[in-house]
Amino acid sequence: MVKKINVERKFAPLKKIKKEVSSYSNIDELLDNIYLHDSVKLGKEEKIWELSVNGYTQRSIAEMLKISLNQVGSILNKLYAEHSQKLAEQIPHFFTQQIALYEKIIEYSLKAWRTQKKLGVKDSSYLTTAMTAMENMRKIRGVPSPSYEHNSDNKSDGLSEIMAILDGARERKDRKNPA
Repeated sequence: MVKKINVERKFAPLKKIKKEVSSYSNIDELLDNIYLHDSVKLGKEEKIWELSVNGYTQRSIAEMLKISLNQVGSILNKLYAEHSQKLAEQIPHFFTQQIALYEKIIEYSLKAWRTQKKLGVKDSSYLTTAMTAMENMRKIRGVPSPSYEHNSDNKSDGLSEIMAILDGARERKDRKNPA
């Protein structure tokens, strides 16, 4: 048995949409209205925040939501303060994660370099990676870059180890290719 489909009923929503779309004077007005309908489930504050972060001015937000410009401004000020507070709480956690990641990069880079050295491979890319990671850690911590003079007193400092290796490579290069 073939079931008949009521085409008029099935496509009635499309006709309604077509009628609504044709009532708008320009595409921006249509898109604004679609955006607002999509965010119906959001509360007023969430709508204001969403519109603001999507680049709408406070004036256009006030017009779209049919509220005063002062209301939009005060709600945005409150939301900016809340988001700033959340961000301030997250920054130390983020920095800690980044520093831990750079420490692992340094550890693995030096280990790979030592392995290559034992195998007789002359490639400084792992040392460069370790030095870049150290520089990034210093930037995160707000510590200025040290001078690159080798300090042989501190054997546990990874940077000193890298700098000693690079100094030795430079000396060998200078001996090989005198100016």
